[in-house]
Amino acid sequence: MSDVSSELSELIASAKTFGNSDNIRVGRYKFVIKRVFAEKVESGRFAFAELRVLEAQPNPQIMPAGVNPAKFDDGTRPNLVGSDCAMKVNFDGPGGKSAPGNVKSFVLGLFGMSQGDTSESDVNSTWKDLTRLHDNKNNDGTPADGKKANPSCGMVISCTASMKEKKKTKLLPADQKEFVTILNWECTAKPGVGENSKEFVATRRAELETASVGDDEVDDTPSVPATAPATTAAPAIPAAPAAPPAPPAVKPYLDGWTAHPTAPGFWYKGQQVFTEAQLAAGAGASS
Repeated sequence: MSDVSSELSELIASAKTFGNSDNIRVGRYKFVIKRVFAEKVESGRFAFAELRVLEAQPNPQIMPAGVNPAKFDDGTRPNLVGSDCAMKVNFDGPGGKSAPGNVKSFVLGLFGMSQGDTSESDVNSTWKDLTRLHDNKNNDGTPADGKKANPSCGMVISCTASMKEKKKTKLLPADQKEFVTILNWECTAKPGVGENSKEFVATRRAELETASVGDDEVDDTPSVPATAPATTAAPAIPAAPAAPPAPPAVKPYLDGWTAHPTAPGFWYKGQQVFTEAQLAAGAGASS
């Protein structure tokens, strides 16, 4: 990776500044830097700035009439605070000509430098510093000059992301136009000052590194309950159903008599009315 970084450093140093985005949505941001590095893969040479969103605000864009909404970010849904995103620049892809300028814009913005008063050699050396893979050490293993690997980890940078139409589609009908997200990098605070003071940067760096270790040490051992689940006892044998109640004993003295509908305890037959006790004693027996 370090060889790739050196290989790209001269291209970055001599470029005009631009800006593009990989998965940074249109919006206004304050990012904390996780890592800046370069990498070479089969598809080409890449420069990366891995970021975490500290602050995010919308940056509304006016979509031209007739444009396909799927190809246009209206700026109302920026990346969420706490989420991760990245600037990813491909030096050997279709937009390779602007790649060095995209990275240079990031470098200048981080340190509050301008293109007009910054030499190519300064940009070259700064990029190499940002992508350092190992701590500088003396032969005895002690720190050489205090320069750590990935030195920008924990620093804060501001950015405004906007939509811009691609030049190649300017003459095409509206529904065929294509757009790119342009990144305008801005210095939040120069190194050692304010939000980028040594204390604040060190605190953020420690938090990021701790979180990174936690992500790498995910325990995939199946969890075991602290207590075994209670065993469900077999249901008890149900008791035999109760015998149906015996039919009421037949009372011969009530034969032919009807319970009075509005006077409980009285029975009637025709025009005669007696209590049950009277009937049991023989009343109405001759009726």
